[in-house]
Amino acid sequence: MKAFKTDLLQIPGIGPHKAKSIVKGGVKTMRMLSSLSVEDLCEIKGVGPVLAEGIHQFFHGPAVEAPAAPAAAVAAPAAVARPSWTAQIRTFVAELATGLKQAFELSVVSMGDACLGTA
Repeated sequence: MKAFKTDLLQIPGIGPHKAKSIVKGGVKTMRMLSSLSVEDLCEIKGVGPVLAEGIHQFFHGPAVEAPAAPAAAVAAPAAVARPSWTAQIRTFVAELATGLKQAFELSVVSMGDACLGTA
C-alpha cells in the first residue's frame, strides 16, 4: 500500500494528503485509479473536478474535442438569382440595337443637316 501511495505522488496535483484521501476512497492500485472516470474520481472525498480531470489526463491524455460539424450540415447561403444566359443575350442585343438605332438617327440627322446646309 505504501508503494501505491508513493506512485500516487507522481501524478501532478497529488500530495501526501490527497494520496491518503484516494486510498481511503477505496482505490487500491494505479490500474484501478486509471479505470475511473472523471465523475467517479470526483466522488472521492478531497478530489475536486480540476484534480479529477488532471488524474484522468495523466492516464489517458488530454480530452479530445468532438469533431466539427460537417460542412454539409451548415446552412448554405441563399442562392443569388441570376438571369439565364438567354436572358443575358436578349438584354445585350436589345441594348446594342438601341445604341445602333440612336447612332443611326444621329448620323441621319447630321447628314440631313449637312445636305440642307444647316449644319
